[in-house]
Amino acid sequence: MTLLGVVISANPRYFDMVKATTTTQSCAKIEFGTTANNTTTDTIADTSKFTFSGINVTSVSGTKANCSNLGEAAKFGSSSAGGSLTFNFDSLVITSIRLYGFAYSSTESTSVTVATSSYSGTNVSVSDTTLPSIDDLSGTNINLFTGIDGGNGTSSASLTITSTKRFYLAKILFTINGSSTATSSTATSSSVTTSSAAVSSTITSSSSSTYYRVAPNVSSGTSASVYSVSSNGGTYQGTLVSTLTKGNYYTTYEDVAAYWQAFGEMPGNYMCADGDSSSGYSTTKTKAYTAYGESARLWFTYHRTTGYMTQVPVYNTYGDGTNEATYYEIDISTSWTSYNSNRGAERLMAMPYGLTQYGVVPVIFHTTDHYATFTEYLNYSSGWGPSFSDRTDYVMPTTVTYSIV
Repeated sequence: MTLLGVVISANPRYFDMVKATTTTQSCAKIEFGTTANNTTTDTIADTSKFTFSGINVTSVSGTKANCSNLGEAAKFGSSSAGGSLTFNFDSLVITSIRLYGFAYSSTESTSVTVATSSYSGTNVSVSDTTLPSIDDLSGTNINLFTGIDGGNGTSSASLTITSTKRFYLAKILFTINGSSTATSSTATSSSVTTSSAAVSSTITSSSSSTYYRVAPNVSSGTSASVYSVSSNGGTYQGTLVSTLTKGNYYTTYEDVAAYWQAFGEMPGNYMCADGDSSSGYSTTKTKAYTAYGESARLWFTYHRTTGYMTQVPVYNTYGDGTNEATYYEIDISTSWTSYNSNRGAERLMAMPYGLTQYGVVPVIFHTTDHYATFTEYLNYSSGWGPSFSDRTDYVMPTTVTYSIV
């Protein structure tokens, strides 16, 4: 039987090591609100004046950055000076930041700088008093800063926003691509746990001659090699087939699955649509098309215990007391014409914390009928498990190791 595998060329000769952590792309936010506030007495000194999720803010300090109540925008500066605010958080890799802010008055333009502990900073001019739509990803007074990680995965542990004059800060949206304590202002724990459903009576193991998987490997570089793997006298050998390049555009389900497992993020033509409430996610789709053309596709973050989570095998959860699974819904379509009119029913379901049977290892499922049935990605191109509609029908593959020839 011939298998196709994704292996990172810089890794050791034998690929039998399961990586216990993952650098998976996701969204995080710090949100104040859009209600203007003119107080000059309440300097922001704690986390009670804003909410946060997907990022663990440990402390905050500011100069002339004031907020009285939750839901109000933070006011930077005074009539004679600007203001600054620094957020400290658990280290993570930030690839981009969206700043939602608006001018204090129509006659007062300010320069706002965004910098992190590893990013020297970029400034933008804020002169419009229009309130930003904090559920959108683009629009008036929504400014995008990219390259925060320097393009090489450099992590940050703090964010500083500085203004030269007065302005209001409503929200900060992060795209993150690295390990952090993914918690929120209401979370009670940050450990990975297993879901409560029993596993022993619901999983059928495959025979030694049926379905095989290889342990996923995460690339720290800019390329990942795709190998065909064949059985030869009881051992498995891999032959180079192709190479994936970080940042390139991919639209087929096999390429996108291989890319996500290799790099821990979406291909370059994908845009996160979390928080987009427009019909058919048209706001994000339009922005993605402007940026990526007909290769534009969307992805989303979900946390749940019901629905699809009762169909897939027993999963690991992030230990925040909810027992919810985290997964990323990745739209799949090879035709922009059809995708532009309708997202269709084909998806990849990427689970960064994976299934209990493998430990804390990322797992991907493919569905062509919007979660009526699934096939498991076996971590190599063209390697997919048998179709199943419920965890009682699921067949667990055998994990194998192989060497490059």
